[in-house]
Amino acid sequence: MFELKYKQFEFKWLRVNLYNKFCVGIFTLGSILIADSFTLNWWNLFVFNVNVSSIELAYNQVNDFNTVELVFGLTFIVLSIVFFLLKKKYESWYNAKYPRNLIAIKQQGLQATSFPDFNKKTAGKDFRGFCIHPILVDEIDFDKNKKYKEALDNQDRIITDVTNLKNSHINNELAYWGITRIPLAFSLGVKLSDTQSINVFDYNRNKQVWNQLSYSWLRNKIIRSKKFTVKKSNIYRCSSPDLIISISTTFNVSKSECLKIVPDYYKFYDLSLSNIGNGKRDRFKTISEINILTEQFRQLMDEVATDPRIKTVHLFYAGPNSLSFKFGTVYSESIHRNVIVYNYNTNDTPCFSWAYDVAKDDILSL
Repeated sequence: MFELKYKQFEFKWLRVNLYNKFCVGIFTLGSILIADSFTLNWWNLFVFNVNVSSIELAYNQVNDFNTVELVFGLTFIVLSIVFFLLKKKYESWYNAKYPRNLIAIKQQGLQATSFPDFNKKTAGKDFRGFCIHPILVDEIDFDKNKKYKEALDNQDRIITDVTNLKNSHINNELAYWGITRIPLAFSLGVKLSDTQSINVFDYNRNKQVWNQLSYSWLRNKIIRSKKFTVKKSNIYRCSSPDLIISISTTFNVSKSECLKIVPDYYKFYDLSLSNIGNGKRDRFKTISEINILTEQFRQLMDEVATDPRIKTVHLFYAGPNSLSFKFGTVYSESIHRNVIVYNYNTNDTPCFSWAYDVAKDDILSL
């Protein structure tokens, strides 16, 4: 896997928006015309013009034509610069009237963490110059006391705060940092799913720092995004309305452990990434890796929704919070089958000792 040596290094000109591409196109056209204006087509002069007078006439004609190219080229270049400066002036006015706001949502349940330094440029999304509105979803006490239903109620209050912030600021973006129980991360994603797209980041537990997933165009192109290998079992019991989906990204989900919870099932879908080994907690480097896996999950849920025999999806997941949260954001209660997301804990017996029921918005003790 290729990694950039300096994370702050980006080819920003490759990530310009449509208006900038228009300006670059006009500028490029002008440059081509100017370059062409100084180039004579000697082939036409000597092949198609066989006498001196014809050559002289053709030379003058070419010079006249090249002068026109030069004028048009300079005009296009000047126009591209004017358009670009007008855009910059408009952006300055817009940002002054409607400051850019970042609604930074940090969900912590397993351990307390701090927000990243928003004034520091990394290979992740650049939030310098944003007005930061931190939202803390603190679930540490709920987790210690195993009061997960109260954690869900707390999420509902947080969603109200997020909605109020969104309504009071026109120019805003959302970002998510999470280190909590998987069902709670999925739940928060579901509750935020009707909002605009959300930037997500991973926590590196070894280095105790946030990994800001790269948005660099070059980095996202070079690092090959992974896809789940999907294995679908044959029908186990036709009368069962339950589908089991196990997702292994950092650790392998044991099928035997899943069957201890749901022994009677219709089908078993196994989704996994290659080279899991003994666990790869910090395997994602770019935002495209997260987005591609999220889209694959959404497509699978869409497919499941077309099977009338399936009523409930039992989701067993081993992976980072960022991906489980994104799974929640693409889940639709009006389209997809009900999902029950299970929590894994090696200290519990069975390992999956409780779960989150999306339809009931409640915690199930097993």
